[in-house]
Amino acid sequence: MNNKINTTDNNTSKKTDLRVIKTKRAIRNAFAHLLAEKEVANITVTDIIQRAEINRKTFYNHYTGVHELVDEVEDEIVNNVEHILTELDFIFILTNPYKLFDKLTAIINSDYDFYSPLLSMSGNVSLVTKISESLRNKTKDAILSQWDVNEKELDIMLQFVFSGTFTVYQNWFNSDRTMSLETLSRITSTVCFGGISSLMKLD
Repeated sequence: MNNKINTTDNNTSKKTDLRVIKTKRAIRNAFAHLLAEKEVANITVTDIIQRAEINRKTFYNHYTGVHELVDEVEDEIVNNVEHILTELDFIFILTNPYKLFDKLTAIINSDYDFYSPLLSMSGNVSLVTKISESLRNKTKDAILSQWDVNEKELDIMLQFVFSGTFTVYQNWFNSDRTMSLETLSRITSTVCFGGISSLMKLD
C-alpha cells in the first residue's frame, strides 16, 4: 500500500488557490474603486477588467456578471458585521460602546484597500443603502430581543445612528485622515450609543 503524500499535487493546489485569491482580490478592489466614482448600475464588466488589469475570460471564471459580484460583496460585509452583532452582549455594549466599533475598525483594517474606496463613496449609492438597511434591521432585532422598547422610537434612533455613522466614516475617508481610525471609532461609538442607551431607559 502506497501512503506517500503527493507533495507536487499539494503544492500545485496551493498555488492555484493563491492565484484565485489574488485574482478575486484584484476584482473586488477594482469594483470598490469604481464604486467611489459611479453608481452600481453604471459599472460594467469592461470597467472592472480594465481597472483590475485582467481579461474578460478571467472575470467570468469567477463571476457570471457584475450582479453576482455585487451580491458577494454585499453578503460578505453584512455577514461580517452580523457575526459581530451575534457575538456581542448589548447590555455590555451600552456601557462599553467602543467594543462594537473596535471590531468594526478591525474589519476595515483587515482589507483596507477594499474598504477605503468603498467607504469614500458619496451620494445616494444603492449598495451602501442596502448594507445600511440590513445592519440596521439586525441591530434592531438584537435590541428588541433583549429589551421592551418602543419600536417606532427605536427605528428613528437607529436610522439616525447608522446614517450618521456612514457620513462620519465617509467624511474621514475623504479627508486628510490626520485623526486615527481608532479615535474616530471611539468618538462615534460614544455619541451613537449614548443616544441608544438613553432610549433604553424610557418607560
